[in-house]
Amino acid sequence: VPLVVMTNGGGKREVDKARELSELLEHDIAPAEVVLAHTPMKEYLQPIKDEKLLVMGSGDYVEVARDYGLRNFFTARDVAAARPEMYPFYPVPADTKPDPDPAQPFHSVVVLHDPVEWSLELQVATDALRAGTPLGRGGARGGQGADLMHSQNDLLFAGEYPEPRFGQGAFLVCLHALYEARFGEPLSRVQTFGKPTAVQYRFVERCLGSPRRYMVGDNPAADIRGARRAGAGWTSVLVRTGVFRGGDNDPQDPADQVVAGVEEAVSWILDKEGQT
Repeated sequence: VPLVVMTNGGGKREVDKARELSELLEHDIAPAEVVLAHTPMKEYLQPIKDEKLLVMGSGDYVEVARDYGLRNFFTARDVAAARPEMYPFYPVPADTKPDPDPAQPFHSVVVLHDPVEWSLELQVATDALRAGTPLGRGGARGGQGADLMHSQNDLLFAGEYPEPRFGQGAFLVCLHALYEARFGEPLSRVQTFGKPTAVQYRFVERCLGSPRRYMVGDNPAADIRGARRAGAGWTSVLVRTGVFRGGDNDPQDPADQVVAGVEEAVSWILDKEGQT
């Protein structure tokens, strides 16, 4: 049975995630069977891999950027190191590579994974998106100066804490609100990846090469909504082991089937496919 592990997680290379999953599940998972939130972004980033990019995230996101072939990218820390007065509340760490040309605008702001230094990153991202000299002043024509590309939009995620935690989507809520409050107009040039976007599900369809596909997930707003929007060939199965822990089904994004956990989901799918 073809399998793809599709997650809105990220911040690491697919080969590293595959190794981690293989050890956890005691079953070999190939890198090609792992689709992280930012995996489809690699294809979209190739035309701009030599452009000046502001890359944001956490974990091993810098290694991900390198692995995707980006050649001229900087982090929020790098930008702050080049212009310390841009954010004077931040002690610049020693591991930065200060932007050698801070007057050159960024082509795009690329959010590969959940940022964690929100105060610094919100300031730098807002300035970079507006562009101008200095960053944040805006160009002669006004308006948004750089594109925004982000790997997913989950407001919440499930972790070890008994209640859902804020995810990358919460950071983006703040970024959109601050940009509009600062400049009086909303961000308009934005490209979103991750579940529930169509680009994520089309990518997985190519990976699977199967006419019938089952989406098993715990987040109705991401997993189930995405499968329902993806249309023919997709069946959604909601598990009660993460964000959703409710009753019969989710009222906003109802699944085709609701089960207790992944093991029951697999049994239901095999039964539906006539396999044991």
